[in-house]
Amino acid sequence: MNIGRGGTWVSEKMAEDISREMKESKTGQVVVFFTVVGSFHLQAVGIVKSVSVEEKEKKRGFQYPAKLDVEFFRSMELHADIVGKEIGGCCSDCFKIPTKEDGGYLVLTKDVGEAVLGACWNTPLATLHEPTYLCQDKGALEDTLNPFFTPYLEDGDGWPITQLPGFIFGCSTAMLGEGIEKGIFGLPMHMKLAASKLRPGATLFVYNISDGVLHGIFECVEKAEIDMDPKLFSKNPNSTTSPFPVQVKVRVALEAPPLEGTDIILKQLLRDRGGVPKVGPLTYSQCKALSDLITERCGVHAYMERIRGGKGDPMDIPISLPPEVSGIGIKEGMEACPPAT
Repeated sequence: MNIGRGGTWVSEKMAEDISREMKESKTGQVVVFFTVVGSFHLQAVGIVKSVSVEEKEKKRGFQYPAKLDVEFFRSMELHADIVGKEIGGCCSDCFKIPTKEDGGYLVLTKDVGEAVLGACWNTPLATLHEPTYLCQDKGALEDTLNPFFTPYLEDGDGWPITQLPGFIFGCSTAMLGEGIEKGIFGLPMHMKLAASKLRPGATLFVYNISDGVLHGIFECVEKAEIDMDPKLFSKNPNSTTSPFPVQVKVRVALEAPPLEGTDIILKQLLRDRGGVPKVGPLTYSQCKALSDLITERCGVHAYMERIRGGKGDPMDIPISLPPEVSGIGIKEGMEACPPAT
């Protein structure tokens, strides 16, 4: 949303610090790095164009009364550990992800700032906000796709997930059954680094290559471990290591019908992967979009709307719903989304 509107709102103290840095800088420019709270990642970089404290918002007692206009020029998924290694040559203790105790931001020295900027440039680009004009058939898809390309507001609709990067696992039909039964998903050893970024609460999906469908929604319970179950996915009962040794403990967050791999909206949401649910990490935005697509397709979205409509506390929204409960909204006359074609 910040990238889409070209800026954000910050505290008055942060605005004062940025204004001071702009005055003291020889170029008058200040670079800002953005991170999603709890993600352990830097996710956007931009140059401050202007800072202004809005008196109207200030008088109303807003926590963030200052408007920050930013020219964004890169978005990525850069883990804090990688940043620390990149700046190790100048001052490894000078960088950390800011917390609430820091006021939500940190002022970096010139040397550290340049090192962090270099680290951002050396990491692949990641699309965090995907506008609908990138769709191949804008006229036919725009109205349908827009809700999924537009991030939901904090108090808006949609399936509640933690603001963490997620993951798509791959499996066969037999592996899927064993993995769900034991509550463990597995990856080959060469994906150890990618899986190490997963944190408890991260949103997970599984692509069944046998049937060509994407299953969800699952949730990461523990960090990845090597050979948590050495016999998992192995046909050898005496096996000492699994063919998929990088293992993540999971739980079912929502029991819902899978999405066909040929689903047109799914292909658009994953077009940076060639429109295919390839195994690998997902950004929070992608996790959110996929979760909302699944919940809307199976009728849970309508069920949640009924609760928010006054027949229950929004905080009572169940984390897990079996298929028969997911159909409550349909049975009671609420309109459900058409199935994938």
